[in-house]
Amino acid sequence: NLNRGYFPTAGNHQRAFYKMTVPGSDVQYFKMQYDVRQYVPLTKKHEFTLLFRGRLGYGNGYGQTDGNDNLFPFYENYYAGGFTTLRGFGSNSVGPKAVYRDYSGSNNGADTATDDSV
Repeated sequence: NLNRGYFPTAGNHQRAFYKMTVPGSDVQYFKMQYDVRQYVPLTKKHEFTLLFRGRLGYGNGYGQTDGNDNLFPFYENYYAGGFTTLRGFGSNSVGPKAVYRDYSGSNNGADTATDDSV
């Protein structure tokens, strides 16, 4: 629903996806995510635009291997920060720095952001 494919200045864009590993694989999990972007022109000629972004996600392990419940893998967890969510921080500079048995992060997450463009 965008006014143009590249450099939109009005409208919204929504995306949903589902990811699931093949049953019987070493790691069995699923992950769902919904992304939305809303472009709001601030002038009649669309010279200035405000962008609102949001993301919701959830993932979990399923099934059992050798009698043990399969867990959601740590490398698929949601973490604060990243390339587009925290300005002033480099890509992947916010989050875990080492792998421990007690993982930080979560199998569900959400983030929002507001940007402007000229």
